[in-house]
Amino acid sequence: PIAAMVYATWHSAVDVEQERLHGIAERTLRRADLSYQEALAALKSAEASAMAPCSSEHIRRMQTLVMTTPSIDQMGYFEGGRLRCTSWGAFEGTVEHPRADHVTSDGAGIAVDIRPAATGGRKVLAVLYGSYDVLVDPRHFVGIIADPDVRLALASPDGRLLTRQSGIDQALLLKLLRDPGEGLDDETLYASARSEQWLAIATAPRTALAATFRQQAWLFVPVGLLLA
Repeated sequence: PIAAMVYATWHSAVDVEQERLHGIAERTLRRADLSYQEALAALKSAEASAMAPCSSEHIRRMQTLVMTTPSIDQMGYFEGGRLRCTSWGAFEGTVEHPRADHVTSDGAGIAVDIRPAATGGRKVLAVLYGSYDVLVDPRHFVGIIADPDVRLALASPDGRLLTRQSGIDQALLLKLLRDPGEGLDDETLYASARSEQWLAIATAPRTALAATFRQQAWLFVPVGLLLA
């Protein structure tokens, strides 16, 4: 009976942790969608503007949209397939309109690994709509978890990676992008969640099961002792 209770405790701990990771993946979907919808609303507002392109009034309007939209860091206006101005001001260089790596059901494009031309900062995501794009720090999409052991990745529903946190196992990530699911391998516990727009993957090291196992042991092992 004791061995059976230990076995039951282990499986209960795995179930509890997978349920926790699945919940984190679900929250990642909601956070990603909130950030995306904020960005899309700003893009649609800019696209509806009748201001003269790249005029002082137009640039001030883009600056206002950036300042009032928490998820975006920069907005750009394209004409003839090239960047003409951004929320920082007029742009004199040559930057072509990004190619979308994923197109959402709203008709917006998402491009990954974009280097901001105006500032030269770290690579970001670009959300594209009409003549505009906005730049979004990927951490807005996956930076929601306080647990230092959990690692997150976000992809399109068909498995095209959009952003990921450092430390996630590359081989496991590729497997889950092809075939999302829940499970446990020799080193990692994992779970995923998918919506119409996104696929979220959450992983944690197998060692994270230890604390949950101890908690579950208080439920199962005393029963085994009584039955012994």
